[in-house]
Amino acid sequence: MKKQVYTLLAVCGIFVFILVAIRIANSNAPLSEAQGLDFQTPSPPLDVIPTDDPSRPGPTAVPLAMPLSADQALAKALEIDGYVAEREQPLTDAAKSAITVIQYKTLVEADATIGRQSWYAPDIEADAGAVWVVVIPGRVRLVGGPGHSAADADAAEARWLEGIAYKYSARTGELLGVSAGDVTAP
Repeated sequence: MKKQVYTLLAVCGIFVFILVAIRIANSNAPLSEAQGLDFQTPSPPLDVIPTDDPSRPGPTAVPLAMPLSADQALAKALEIDGYVAEREQPLTDAAKSAITVIQYKTLVEADATIGRQSWYAPDIEADAGAVWVVVIPGRVRLVGGPGHSAADADAAEARWLEGIAYKYSARTGELLGVSAGDVTAP
């Protein structure tokens, strides 16, 4: 009896498979429509739209109650710098006086100022809004992450870079990026 039930189930499964295959094959619509799926072809990426363009997509991230100030951006950069950067010379008061904090209208403008070429989608630019760039000069290396080992002295020496820059959204207060090596203050 069990054998007959299993045979019947197998025959029904094959029958359903054949009916679905015939229905799809007889459909004049593309496969995605025959299956009831709604695929949309992605459009090519748009050029970055200036922030003063009214047709620019609106931001999606929740903004701060008050925009991030220069002092707040500097405090955030110094805090994270203590965790991710190892300095050849400690940050003394004299060294801290060489730190620059400048606000830029867009991420692309901020990156260009520190010697980086970049492109961001319009919605990312809109979310970031104005960008604070905090440049801390001096030899530095980033610590932690894959491939970093204090025991590998030769590799560790090669990781020393000149300068580090932290980018923060004035609109949301979020860290947008860290760039190290050949970073110069504007």
